[in-house]
Amino acid sequence: MSKVKNEEGSTIVAVVIVTMLVLILTGAMYMLAQSYYNRSVRNNDERQAYLYAKSEVKIIADNLKKETGSFTTSVYYPKDASGTWNLNLSKTSNVGSKDYVKLITKNICEYKVTTKDDGSHVVTYKVTVGYNNRESTVSIDCTIDNKNKVEIGKYY
Repeated sequence: MSKVKNEEGSTIVAVVIVTMLVLILTGAMYMLAQSYYNRSVRNNDERQAYLYAKSEVKIIADNLKKETGSFTTSVYYPKDASGTWNLNLSKTSNVGSKDYVKLITKNICEYKVTTKDDGSHVVTYKVTVGYNNRESTVSIDCTIDNKNKVEIGKYY
């Protein structure tokens, strides 16, 4: 009879150990899933900030290229050698949803004008957009020659 009692106790111990292992594995899988989810949300927010910044730079460069007349009277060509202005993304871009605009925490454009030896000007626009506590910066160089012809460089 003592063997039967001993076997019952070992069965209970085995059940407890198996239950503990299942709980530990379940917790580990939950932690892995949570880690993956947080990483994907962070990457999505960084990508969204980059896309908004790139669209702002593209809008500025395209509008500068469309304008005719003297570049010194252009809205997009600054009169000072350098400076900063706040952009209103909701008015300049088609974001599709007002909820996205609420997540934008920073929307600033910095510019710098340099004059080359041949008299042409290079305007560097640097747009920084914050989206849901993630920031991204995109820059572009626009060259304006003496005939007010605008050449748009690559994004960086």
